[in-house]
Amino acid sequence: MALWSRLLEFSGRVAVPLPTLPRLFVRGATKKSTSVSKNGRDSAGRRLGLKVGNRERVRAGQVLIRQRGTKWLPGGNVGLGRDHTIYALRDGLVAFTRNRAGRSVVNLEVPVVEEAEVVATAVARR
Repeated sequence: MALWSRLLEFSGRVAVPLPTLPRLFVRGATKKSTSVSKNGRDSAGRRLGLKVGNRERVRAGQVLIRQRGTKWLPGGNVGLGRDHTIYALRDGLVAFTRNRAGRSVVNLEVPVVEEAEVVATAVARR
């Protein structure tokens, strides 16, 4: 109260301090101290999903879909990796369809190339 009496003497006014309310709730920390914390860990995203779109041209060996499990099923000219990655076995166009059970299937449409065109491109590359 020594501070209040000094303030009262200085200002010359009569001031009454407000009563302090008792603290009913004390908010605790949402995170423990540094060495004890069990939070703060997260792994990077796995980059799953479609890598190419429908009717898109792909090369042999190119990854079409990365997935966990078989959300998409492999169709013609498409391979299934050990981790369920679907990849192209040949050059062609990607086609997404559904089978009779309603599951998504990834196919690869390989264009029919005339034998004369193949010879012409081989000669042009030399």
